[in-house]
Amino acid sequence: MESLMNAFSLNNVAYSYTHQSVIENVTIEIAQGKLTVLLGRNGSGKSTLIRLLARLISGYSGSIQCTGKELSSWNSREFSQMVGYVGQHHRPIFPFSVEDVILTGRACYVDFLPSKKDHDAVDEIIHELDLNFFRNRIYSELSGGEQQMILLARSLVNKPSILLLDEPTNHLDFTNQNRILTLIKTLVKKGITVISALHDPNLAFLFGDDILFLYNKNVLRDDENKAWDSPLLKLIIPSFDVISDGNNSFVIPQRN
Repeated sequence: MESLMNAFSLNNVAYSYTHQSVIENVTIEIAQGKLTVLLGRNGSGKSTLIRLLARLISGYSGSIQCTGKELSSWNSREFSQMVGYVGQHHRPIFPFSVEDVILTGRACYVDFLPSKKDHDAVDEIIHELDLNFFRNRIYSELSGGEQQMILLARSLVNKPSILLLDEPTNHLDFTNQNRILTLIKTLVKKGITVISALHDPNLAFLFGDDILFLYNKNVLRDDENKAWDSPLLKLIIPSFDVISDGNNSFVIPQRN
């Protein structure tokens, strides 16, 4: 019964690319209703774990449950309606408008042609995220930050209860990083569970409700210490200093 409280429950999960092991013996629970951040070095398995949870790759060993149900047992359409995913890269072949890109997010509801309900859902999310200015613009002509907002809208148009994000702030400037993560926190306050890979520890500390550290092919949680005081952080960033403004703490690399 306890597993129903979690968005995902992993038990002894391992995954390898060909002969390269990426994660091994991972046992962890990810709660619903929080922004859970996956924090680790490049190549630590953050993207792999996100893609496993999104059912984009298979062939793992062990057990992964989503809201108490084995991941492999989910009907594809039902899973796509419940779980949204935004990857690091999206390069459309055709010059789609923003409205059309968002509409593709309704694919798991469409049998042949989009219905009025699908178009109404697009209108609703465009209004909710204040994207009407972009509606008729060509997606590929937008900036990186603008494209990321559109991809979030495409995932949210299904009203998912769980959102999986792979480095949503990658290549974004300071302003757009803050804009994207502020939006994500707003979604969490509305009841959406968000699991996001990030590489910046300060963004993880500022916005994350729960921090999972990926190190040495495992996924670790420190329930005893603040993230910036955790010995686990020292495994990811061996040399750093902590500064505080009284309300928040930040890590900076030590200078030689």
